[in-house]
Amino acid sequence: MLKFLRLKATPEVLAMGTVLLVTLLSLSGLFNNIDTLLWDELQRSGIDRRHPHPDIVMAVVEQQGLDELAAAGVEWPWPRDIWARFLEIADSARPRAVLFDILFDQPGQERLNSNGRAADALFATALNSDTPVVLAALLVPSSGEAKLPLGMSWTGKEPITSFKSNHHRLLLPLPQFQSIPIGLTNVTAEPDGVIRRLPVLFDSPLGLFPSLAVNICQALSPESLIRPAVDHRGLIRLHYYGLGGPGEVFPYYSITDIILERIDSNILHNKIIIVGGYAPGLFDFHPTPFADREHPYPGCEIHATFLSNLLQRDSYQRPYSWVNSLIVIIMGLLVVLIFRLFKKLYLEIFGMIFLVVIFFIIIGIAFVNGILLDAFTPVLAANIGAATIVINNWHHEQNKRRQMREAFNCYLDTTVIEELLRNDGRIDLESRIQRMCILFTDIVGFSTHSERLPPDIMVEMLNDYYETLVDVMFKYRAFLDKYMGDAVVILFGVPTYNKTIPEQASRAILEAQQALYDLTLRRSAADLPTVDLCVGMHLCDALIGNLGHPKRKNYTVIGSGVNIASRLESANRQIGSLNLVSADIIELIPDEIRRREIGRLRLKGLNEGICSFELIPDSEVGVWLDEWDEVWNLWRDGSGSEAVDLLRSIIVPRFPDKVKIWLIRRFEDSLKEGNPGNDIFTFIEK
Repeated sequence: MLKFLRLKATPEVLAMGTVLLVTLLSLSGLFNNIDTLLWDELQRSGIDRRHPHPDIVMAVVEQQGLDELAAAGVEWPWPRDIWARFLEIADSARPRAVLFDILFDQPGQERLNSNGRAADALFATALNSDTPVVLAALLVPSSGEAKLPLGMSWTGKEPITSFKSNHHRLLLPLPQFQSIPIGLTNVTAEPDGVIRRLPVLFDSPLGLFPSLAVNICQALSPESLIRPAVDHRGLIRLHYYGLGGPGEVFPYYSITDIILERIDSNILHNKIIIVGGYAPGLFDFHPTPFADREHPYPGCEIHATFLSNLLQRDSYQRPYSWVNSLIVIIMGLLVVLIFRLFKKLYLEIFGMIFLVVIFFIIIGIAFVNGILLDAFTPVLAANIGAATIVINNWHHEQNKRRQMREAFNCYLDTTVIEELLRNDGRIDLESRIQRMCILFTDIVGFSTHSERLPPDIMVEMLNDYYETLVDVMFKYRAFLDKYMGDAVVILFGVPTYNKTIPEQASRAILEAQQALYDLTLRRSAADLPTVDLCVGMHLCDALIGNLGHPKRKNYTVIGSGVNIASRLESANRQIGSLNLVSADIIELIPDEIRRREIGRLRLKGLNEGICSFELIPDSEVGVWLDEWDEVWNLWRDGSGSEAVDLLRSIIVPRFPDKVKIWLIRRFEDSLKEGNPGNDIFTFIEK
């Protein structure tokens, strides 16, 4: 039985097992906090472009107003006749409603310039104006009895899940203020202290009690309370529209400015006015997904957000838990499908990235439509499932690689072994004659640099330059043969040659020299030592294979072509060129890769001249190249003086152009020797 189960434990089955385990863990609520933080980030990102209700405005008690009235002898809490004056001015503008997030549960104080009872009477009269007004009540967690005022029980047409609170005592407005609707202003914080959800109704020992925003909705828009998006605890997930405070989401007006008539009261016409505190001393700031030190979130704006959510049905809704579990399982099945369809690692990675990107797009679309889908759990399950398959496949592949390395490590270089493993062994490792481009690169004046620079600086500089060089070469599928001190031998067309190899090699030279030039600029700007590199490249048939001791062999190249490439690289120093390539390469590359002829170079150790060219980067291409070709036409036709004069007149973008100077000198030497038209230049040094 165990043997049977072991045979059936395929990577796909193991992956789905881990997906189901993650699904079970998610049902326990283990990952809820992570998804909550992700939803907070989505809100802050601004992808949800819904705007608040345009009729909601804030009338706030701010610190400047408190200080101004205090200087005039009116201390907080303000006498009720001030609030009566505010309602009188507001009522003259005919607003839609006024909501107070300020508790009036204590009788007015007797003051030198104000009679508390008379002020309360004025306020009670002002409350009974034509404008709908809702006052605040508060549930507190202390024992005691409270009588539910007349008309305060819930009268909605359809039942709504209520929020069960441990608060048992109501702080209500004074009895003379209770002739108008009253709503609870309690806010409920998450375990991390952030306000994300608010109750529609509170289930208290005194019965169902509506919140402040719900009570005014009952008067202004009863249809907005039909089947609101409440969760199993009777809470609505708030959609915050942005940062809190003046100048952000809702218009803010100072109550002091209103009662002193410093602003036109008509701005309150047809508005829903939320009255609350925005002063540090009133202690009515709360953590929200948008709250920070610069933008504290006042409690009154939380109620404004709640009211806007109800009126516009902007609140977020989380689907049933089985929906999220189904999404997790579907993600797991898609992961299995990806690894079934694709057998290449890069395709599997691309498939996983594509799957996750599409899933997050779906998350975003759902989010802007007010639906909160779990994001962390499906992605976690998909990645764990993928990791299970990858680890299982990797373990199998490692066993295979270990066996291959044990078989070939005694005579193959590690790079070649990896090439063999990638191609499942389909590679010819026998020594053979093969066409290839051989590239030599070397540092100009390395001995001088090594004597002048400390060893650690020298090593750092070499590593910096060679890393840049090799990265470009690898981009063009080069084979790094060996490092020879400050020189690097690179092969193109190994282990397989094709007709595009000369072009690849030529483009690699130009791109590498540009990358090295950029590196030199960066190092110079940082006051670091720099060097110049020269390149020589030759196309030839050479012997490639495993050479060396039976216990240590290198997959390398030998032949006369190696010496020619090395000599071409060395000739750059005398000519002043950046690179030299043989004519065999030039004949096989497209004309769009520009070059200029240097001449036939009789290099040390060679009897015949090698027709050589310098590859020109795009930044230096111009009409001067046609003039350069004309110089050689004149020279070979025997018009030596005309060739020299034309060569002198050519303006080359590279300044100073050492190649031009060198060629003029060679032409002049040939003319003095009575040998015009000679295009073979002999080098006696390597």
